[in-house]
Amino acid sequence: MINNLDESSKQLGRLQEINSAALNNEKVAKTGAVFVNKTSVDFDKTDIDDECFRLIKITQEGESAPVNLYSDSPDVFQIAIGVKKLVFEDELTFTPGEGGTFVHIRFSPNRTGHYTGNLVLKSGDGQQTVTLNGRGGSYIAAPASEQLKGLSPLLKWAAILVVLGGVGYTGYTYKCQLIPSLCDQANDTQQVNNEPSDNLPVPATTSQEAKVETIEPATKVSAEPVVKPSARVNKVQTQNGKDQTTVRNENNTEQKAVNTTRSSQTQKSKPAQKAPASEESDLELELNKKPGV
Repeated sequence: MINNLDESSKQLGRLQEINSAALNNEKVAKTGAVFVNKTSVDFDKTDIDDECFRLIKITQEGESAPVNLYSDSPDVFQIAIGVKKLVFEDELTFTPGEGGTFVHIRFSPNRTGHYTGNLVLKSGDGQQTVTLNGRGGSYIAAPASEQLKGLSPLLKWAAILVVLGGVGYTGYTYKCQLIPSLCDQANDTQQVNNEPSDNLPVPATTSQEAKVETIEPATKVSAEPVVKPSARVNKVQTQNGKDQTTVRNENNTEQKAVNTTRSSQTQKSKPAQKAPASEESDLELELNKKPGV
């Protein structure tokens, strides 16, 4: 008797297990199984206040039932469904269509650094999680102020002076391109003739023109002998009754040879100076006196 009771109790327990399993299978078949095509989503490096988008696909097998999807980091990761007009929210409840439903995920960082979040999908008593990874930053170099944070004050000021000097040099070098009016004013004040003939230096002028003389070798002129005329003797009777003989030399000068030089065309000839008239000697004055004077 006791053995029969034990066997009957064991069979009853087995029947209860079979019934509970059948009930669970029926419940799953009614709600349907939900599947996500990705378990992790990675976003590209995104600039601050910019956006990056990714897609996941959610499918459901069996009987369709509503599912709930939400983001645990709604300030960075948002979700939306649709084709034409997308409205991003932090939580959605929808029924997957035949062939699956695409969910848009938006990543919008507000600072530089790494971001991590999760999408939680609930369907019936089941739950699935999709991990989200993103990085906020910029491909452009960080501002100079951020780069100088780790430098000492001396290096910081030195870098600032170098930057200011470079900016000043660039501005001075390309001032005509940056502010053309500056160069236009300079050109107006300096009026320069572009013709080469007008820009030649003017030679200095003097009161007297420079005289260039070319000296040619002197030509010798042969001297001709000069014949002296005979002396003429004049007798003059003085008051004492004595005859005084005077000798008058005429043309007693000898002609000398004259060396003439030829002057070039550039030499200016000077007018010949007239020789002063020779004065008569005392003897000639006495001879030329009239008798009886």
